[in-house]
Amino acid sequence: MDPTSIPIRDIRYPSELDWWSFAIGWWLLIFIVVLSSLFLGYKLYKRWLNNHARRIALLELRAIQEKFNLSNDIVILVQELSILLRRTFLAYLPREKVGGLVGEHWLGFLDQGLDGKYFSEGVGRFLVLVPYQHKSESEIIDVEELLNIIKLRIETPIIEEGN
Repeated sequence: MDPTSIPIRDIRYPSELDWWSFAIGWWLLIFIVVLSSLFLGYKLYKRWLNNHARRIALLELRAIQEKFNLSNDIVILVQELSILLRRTFLAYLPREKVGGLVGEHWLGFLDQGLDGKYFSEGVGRFLVLVPYQHKSESEIIDVEELLNIIKLRIETPIIEEGN
């Protein structure tokens, strides 16, 4: 066979692709997925920002616990825990709502949204009692339980009663 007689055709290149190569339904689906992803990302970012004070409070709680492990001074521990709780909730709620709460009202406020009355009837009462007790009386506090309910209070958002 003669190589010059073989019928060879020229190479055909595909036509250029349009920027609108997808059907309208696919473009709509892509738009919805992108929009949903942006909305979800925005919501997660806002949630992360809103939990900033909570994350800092948990870090400070760990530092207070380590400081207590070195000193074993319960009075200082309770004072620092009380200040930590007050500062944490002042970051979330208006000063008018939290700043003036003392004694039983403060303990009742701290119980909001929790499963039990850990502050008004439990070991959390020591937050308002220890500063006025003799040092020997404050030695009976279950420190681990107190630290656990403080951590629980910081991690659980306040749900105001009556709302």
